[in-house]
Amino acid sequence: MRDGLQRLLGVLMLMGLLQAPCLMAQRLSLADALDEAIRKNFRLTIARLDSASANAMERAGKAGYYPSIDAAANGITGENNISQRTASGVNIDRSGAGFTNVNANATMQWTLFDGFRMMAVDDQMSNLADAERERARGSYARVIGDVMTRYAGVVAAERALAGARAALVLAERRLEIAAARKAQGQAAATVVAQAEIDRNNVRVQVERLRTSLMLSRAGLNTLIVRETRDSFAVDTTLSMPTLPPAAELESAMLSRNPEILAAERQVQAATASEREVASALWPRIDAVGGLQLTNNITEAGFILENRTTGWSAGLQMRYNIFRGAADAQAAELARVETLRRRAEIDDLRGQMRLQLASAIERYEQGRRVLETERRTLAAAERNAEITLVAYRQGLVDDMDVRQSQQSLVEILTRLAQTESETYAAAIDALRLSGRLVW
Repeated sequence: MRDGLQRLLGVLMLMGLLQAPCLMAQRLSLADALDEAIRKNFRLTIARLDSASANAMERAGKAGYYPSIDAAANGITGENNISQRTASGVNIDRSGAGFTNVNANATMQWTLFDGFRMMAVDDQMSNLADAERERARGSYARVIGDVMTRYAGVVAAERALAGARAALVLAERRLEIAAARKAQGQAAATVVAQAEIDRNNVRVQVERLRTSLMLSRAGLNTLIVRETRDSFAVDTTLSMPTLPPAAELESAMLSRNPEILAAERQVQAATASEREVASALWPRIDAVGGLQLTNNITEAGFILENRTTGWSAGLQMRYNIFRGAADAQAAELARVETLRRRAEIDDLRGQMRLQLASAIERYEQGRRVLETERRTLAAAERNAEITLVAYRQGLVDDMDVRQSQQSLVEILTRLAQTESETYAAAIDALRLSGRLVW
């Protein structure tokens, strides 16, 4: 009884030491990780800049509705040699006569009709801006999905490592029992050797899982823009997302997926481009007007100062009658571009349906497997403990203990991997259906 109590205390101390780094590390919840990624991730910084560019693009598309106003001015000074003869006999001869000329004007042009080109350009720029904003929203969805998947990967790696460490404790106990039985003449040296080999194999598995955990942490740190070796503790009670029915997910995908919505905006922009090209077949009518000021001063001559001011206003019409079939070629190119965009979106919808169906199937399979794996793990843990006690009492042989402990390690590793893959499949389905970012 006393030996059993000491052994239990030793196991608890070992587990405490193994968990001490996690207890000392700063806790990072999933919400904290998402917040840091949204604030600091470089892809999202680029997405925000792309959204700002889209806003500027949309404003630029409305420029055609407004008049254009230009102003120009110039001033010139210098000297001329003047020789002037008139019919009245008055003659002027002067060398080095200075002069100053000042000119200023303001002109306005306002397009009243251009074959509806300004409306087509406005629609085109608005749709291109919407497409850019949807792509930015898609970047947010991908980064958020990556952070959630990486976080779940860290949780799974921590669970797998904890399970492997528990299996290592059992392997150490098995080695102690085998050595004690050999000392009592109840076991051969080969039994002790095999127990030591199996213990070392579990140690190797622990090291591999520790490396996997470090890599998972580094991947998450990169996404949230931390140093790759930064240490943190995660919430190992992360729950598995629940997915709506497949039909609901597909309907949401077709109406909210950022990539599909961006492709739809590209089709609308291509259609607007066709209208822009077709506007060349119409005349263009502009309202024009201007103000002008001219002041010329000279030191010699019949006119020493000439100053004029005035204004003008009117209409201007321009009609392209023939441009070497350039308009027809441009119209054909615009039509082909629209057809290409429509084919692209049909292809994209098909690909998205396939990806969504795959994610849903992986998720459903994972949920079914997880139920079985959890029951199997509980049975394997009980079996490993019972077998170890029976081995101490000489009721089972070493092969039974070895098999029970190997099964436990395999199930622990498989369960953690299945949990991570199922979680990733759920996040993929939610991202494809446009539910990660509203």
